[in-house]
Amino acid sequence: MPRTGDDQTTLDCSVVALRDVAELTTTPIRLEGACKPKLYLAGGQLWVGKRLAAARRRAEVLGSLLGPELGVPVPRVGLCDSMPDSVFSEWVATPAHWDLAGAGVADNYEALGAGLALDAVIGNADRNPRNILIQPLEKQDKTHMCTLWFIDHEAAEAGELRRLRGMGNSAHPGELPGDYPTDFAVEQACEAAAARAAEIPESRIRALVAASCGNESPAIQNKFVDALAERLAAAPRIAEAYFRKVAAR
Repeated sequence: MPRTGDDQTTLDCSVVALRDVAELTTTPIRLEGACKPKLYLAGGQLWVGKRLAAARRRAEVLGSLLGPELGVPVPRVGLCDSMPDSVFSEWVATPAHWDLAGAGVADNYEALGAGLALDAVIGNADRNPRNILIQPLEKQDKTHMCTLWFIDHEAAEAGELRRLRGMGNSAHPGELPGDYPTDFAVEQACEAAAARAAEIPESRIRALVAASCGNESPAIQNKFVDALAERLAAAPRIAEAYFRKVAAR
């Protein structure tokens, strides 16, 4: 059951409400090794848009909002009333895909551990090299040359109530890059992120569910709240088991 008695009543998990969304039909932007993303312009910002089935839409929004709670860098997520089947992620400028050397000089290296905790909790086995972006820093120094972003959570099992309830420790690394680090710093960051997940109060869980499952009935939303609360309470155990799987590959 959800935790009660917390003194935090709000969550900055707001989904950006997009209006006057216009698809860009011609653009030179292309990521190496991947199909050109569908880019949209809204509010003076570029967004990547995807049409998703209901469960995948819930998973994408939930992962995008829960990630920052755990210390995972995730682009802002947006929805548009006139395009109810689509989810939008704010465009990350000049990105490259996963590269161990690049990750090693990232200014948010600890996000690698937080990302493992997130994927363990939401059951995301699709953290493939294309779903970890490396963005060059505008001001590089001898130590830090880039920053990491985690994108594309729609394949997570948490988008479907039945799977969210029954995952246990079954989350599997799946497509995670084979050279993904499991050093002490990453392990500690994973543990810290899981501990933060376990401390998320009921009010925040309800806000996360309302944002990601807003089209569902109150009864279904309450069931998602119960299932997600149970999952988050067990996050330290779940993340530890997941980390061992990653390290043992």
